[in-house]
Parts: sequence; structure tokens; C-alpha cells
Amino acid sequence: LLNNMKSATAGRVIIFSDEKTWTVDPVRNHRNDRYLSFGEIDKSARTLIITKHPACTMSLIFVASNGIAAPLIWFPTGFRLKAADYTKVLKTKFLPWVRENFPDSNVVFQQDGAPAYTALTAQNWLKKHVEFWPKDMWPPNSPDANPLDYAIWPHVQSKACTLRHANVGAMKASVNEHWTSMSKKYITKTCQAFRRRLEAIVIVDGGYIDD
Repeated sequence: LLNNMKSATAGRVIIFSDEKTWTVDPVRNHRNDRYLSFGEIDKSARTLIITKHPACTMSLIFVASNGIAAPLIWFPTGFRLKAADYTKVLKTKFLPWVRENFPDSNVVFQQDGAPAYTALTAQNWLKKHVEFWPKDMWPPNSPDANPLDYAIWPHVQSKACTLRHANVGAMKASVNEHWTSMSKKYITKTCQAFRRRLEAIVIVDGGYIDD
């Protein structure tokens, strides 16, 4: 992948993709949400109430390394993304967005190894319409490499999901609000760390890397 970035796709805008399941429950950062006390801590501060099976739904997104983000694509609750569904999204959502924002087609598309993405139908469609990194090029189990995983999703969650939402609709509205409020500068800066992190992953032979 690094060699490809230095040659075949050098200078291209990278379009990152990822899917995420959101729940109505609040999200806490266990590394940052701490209390300093010299006495007894109130029970409400020590306890994070979560539900056993919270209502949830899934989204799919595309962001570009130049700071442009596509609108979130939401799926119905309980929906499981299959190859035919994903190819339809590529045709009706992804390609029009690419053509509108990158008329010169100077992009390369990233996707992970999810079955819907690596299915033959999706791979063949991509070959005809956009430069992309094929399934054997993207490292498996690599959330450390995707800007959506290592920064953007946590950033949106920290703002949109601090409180429990009454229902899925309220959760989606909050996530959409904070998604669209992200600046191009923030997205660009986040994506600039991609290559450095990829090099760090190579050094540790595909293992976990610290931020």
C-alpha cells in the first residue's frame, strides 16, 4: 500500500470509507472521563447506566483527505449490508458525490475487508468507475490506519453521544448535526496522519500502535 501511494496513486485525493453502528446509549471515554475526589464519590458519578440491548442503527460514510465529507448514509434498524446493497450505494450515492466534488477523478478509494465490500460484484463495479485499492492491498484488522476509526468517529461520538437519546431518530439527528459541523481543516489534518500511522503499523508488523 505504501509503495502504491508513492507511485501509482501518488498525488491523488484519498477517499476513506467505513461503516459504524450507533446506539442510543451514551458513550464514555474510559481513559479521559475520570473523577478526582478526596471523599466519597456520589453513586451517579461512579455508575454508567447502559441498557442490555439498546436501540441501534448503522451508517456508512465517505470522507476525502482534502477535507470534504459526504452526508451520512443511514440504514434501517437491524439492516445487514450485503453486496447488492453496497453496490447500489456506490451507484446512487458514492459515484454522484465523487463526480460532483472531484470532476477530474483524481482520487483513490479505500475500503476495508468487509464481505459486502470485497464481493465480486462490488469489486467489478469499482474497477469500471474509480481508482481503488483492491481487497488484497488494504491490511486486515486495521482500525489504526483508517482516519474514521482512529479519530473522526470518536470525535463525533464525544459530542453527539454524551447523553442517552430518547430514540434512534433523536440519536441520528444529533450525529448528523455534529457530523456536518466538522471543519474541512479538522478532517484534512486527521487524514494527514494516515501515512505516518501506516508506516508505524509496518514497523510493528501489523500490530497495534499507540496514538
